[in-house]
Amino acid sequence: MKRTLQLLSLILASALLHAPSASAGLVVTLTPSATLINVGQNAFIDVSITSDDLTDSLDGFFANLSITGGSGLAFVDPQSESFLADSSYVFFGRSGNVIQSSLATVVNSPTSIGFSDFSDDGANAPSPRTLDSTFLLARIDFTGVSAGTFGIEFGTASSFTRDGLSQISFTGPSSITVTAVPEPSSLVLAGIAGVGAVMAKRRRRKVAAS
Repeated sequence: MKRTLQLLSLILASALLHAPSASAGLVVTLTPSATLINVGQNAFIDVSITSDDLTDSLDGFFANLSITGGSGLAFVDPQSESFLADSSYVFFGRSGNVIQSSLATVVNSPTSIGFSDFSDDGANAPSPRTLDSTFLLARIDFTGVSAGTFGIEFGTASSFTRDGLSQISFTGPSSITVTAVPEPSSLVLAGIAGVGAVMAKRRRRKVAAS
């Protein structure tokens, strides 16, 4: 019988890193939808962004997440991209992807996904977002497919730009660790099977002795 497993997602204490006080920069965070899910079910990670300079603005970005530890977690392909219509999305109402009907998220492999967008007012003119609050940058859907311990990492090669394509420095979480564990009912079944194996072994010994 196929054993049902669960995923226990453990958020690292460093999930929210403080931006350096010496200079302005962006702060990116990863937040899982739940701490406990069944293998075979979908979950998601919200990628959020803010700035330690509340006058800073964002005009475009490219970022990526990758999974280490094997293929036990898989990004849903294609992604739903419903987050583009969320009012908390950083380019809500001005998303270049929505206006130009292009993909915001691309699954590069079973363990790598990229997401990008740029601000557009509909006339190919920039309309940057002032980062005076915390905004949703992406919602990444994934599925647990097998047991293991996995790291979901934010790519350091990601790029964030102001109007005019000037770069903005950023800090962010190194990873979220996800560990697959058996659910209690599976442990009970495993225990029953173990007891049955011991009893069968004792019966075989008695038959051999007689």
